[in-house]
Amino acid sequence: MALSSVDKSEAMLHVWDKWSSGGVEYKGLEDCRKTWDSFRRESGRVLTLGWLKRLAETDGYNPNRYTIKGTTAAELCKKNIVREYIIENLLVANEPGIIGGPSKTLNTSVGLDLAVSISTGKPFLNEFKVERPKRVLFISGESGEATIHEDLMSVALSKEIKTSELTNIFVEFNLPKLDDPKHVDTMVQDCIDLEIEVVTIDSLYRSLRAGGGASNVYAMGDKLGLVAEVVHRAGITPILMHHFHKSDDHFDRPPKLEDLSQAGIAEFCRQFILLKRRMAYHDDGKHCLWMRWGGSAGHQGSQILDAYTGTRELGLTWQTTLTGVKAWGDQQKSSKEFEKAEEHSEKMKSILDSFHSPEEILSPSVIKSRAHVGYPHSL
Repeated sequence: MALSSVDKSEAMLHVWDKWSSGGVEYKGLEDCRKTWDSFRRESGRVLTLGWLKRLAETDGYNPNRYTIKGTTAAELCKKNIVREYIIENLLVANEPGIIGGPSKTLNTSVGLDLAVSISTGKPFLNEFKVERPKRVLFISGESGEATIHEDLMSVALSKEIKTSELTNIFVEFNLPKLDDPKHVDTMVQDCIDLEIEVVTIDSLYRSLRAGGGASNVYAMGDKLGLVAEVVHRAGITPILMHHFHKSDDHFDRPPKLEDLSQAGIAEFCRQFILLKRRMAYHDDGKHCLWMRWGGSAGHQGSQILDAYTGTRELGLTWQTTLTGVKAWGDQQKSSKEFEKAEEHSEKMKSILDSFHSPEEILSPSVIKSRAHVGYPHSL
């Protein structure tokens, strides 16, 4: 009767029928339907859901009561708990994650590469192995439909995937409010109905109404708790896109969790991918980024991500290369040494070309005046 007072639809009838089927006096759906149709407010008092809750509380029901339901350490150690990796050594299933970085560091593009990789089983950034394809929901509230459309096509092309094959990834442009229990419950239920296993939300600051509590770790912890508890309980892996609290021009310093803006975010995420520029961007479509990842499961790493996005004049694309930090440093050192040797060779050639005959005297003053270079100490 309480369910009927909330919603007399066929769907709610089936909810009641499913619950009733566990009773010893259950006689089938049609019998339940007759009783269901007999609930009419004009025939007497109707028991509402609120009244049902009040009766339960009178009988001792207390949803806010704290109870300890723990187990001994010995019993816990007996359990065979195996972590499931979505992406080998980079992303664990059913643990909240963050993709973070300063603005304009390809957060969304990397997030789309991750979503397409998980949904198709293709390697993430063409390097990290996806254990098995999963259905993914990508919710974008920043980039807009046109940008996501272009980026998706570029990412698919880079993985040699036909866009018609992207049936395992859903794209939504209406952001949920993660501090609203109804929004979170609805999102989770929709994900269950669509068999979604991974949901990416871009971006967190537009989904979480922190207000004046953004700098308060306790307030933020309470708001993020809905995602951590409700989504986790449903077996869905949430990945939140987030920004750093300030720009950092120290290109030689890798990103760290403390760079994430707003209090409590670093504490909330159980795994992360952080991006930051390794070199200044020159508006040529060439991006050199730090990429750090890690998590409470013990996975961690750091590499240099070179991404070429192209330009609108030359054509948009998505090409990525990952290089170990040490190997990248050695490459840069060799490149600088080569440039220095080339520069020295050009100077020496300029000096030698300035003389008309081998018999001329090579005095420092003659060299300086004719070659237009400083005194060659190594000569």
